[in-house]
Amino acid sequence: IIESPQIAQVIKSNSKNLKPGDILSGNFKWSSYSVFDDNPKVYRKIVSSKQVKPGLDLANHLGPMGLIGVTAYQGLFDIGALKKGDTVFVSGAAGAVGSIVGQIAKNVMGCRVVGVAGSDAKCA
Repeated sequence: IIESPQIAQVIKSNSKNLKPGDILSGNFKWSSYSVFDDNPKVYRKIVSSKQVKPGLDLANHLGPMGLIGVTAYQGLFDIGALKKGDTVFVSGAAGAVGSIVGQIAKNVMGCRVVGVAGSDAKCA
């Protein structure tokens, strides 16, 4: 069965950490229902059952607040040791991670950002 980043809602749980209605983000199998051990390395609780409301938009947890955002953050801060005012070069600036890297560097850290992408259309 294929696995990929997904958002899931807990239907039933024997865990003290997970309650029915909790919403999780993680790498889950493609299926209508999944069973997994309560291992916080496998998932991240993004909304507790008490906070779930109709119309709650969770899409950002698969993008900038999910693996893409974590990758951008770790590249900038854990590997790149980014400091305010640095100049940041982003190869692949039109991609998912590159675009978040550019936004964090410019808008959060006040850096000068130089981005490169694969075509004129991507740079427009």
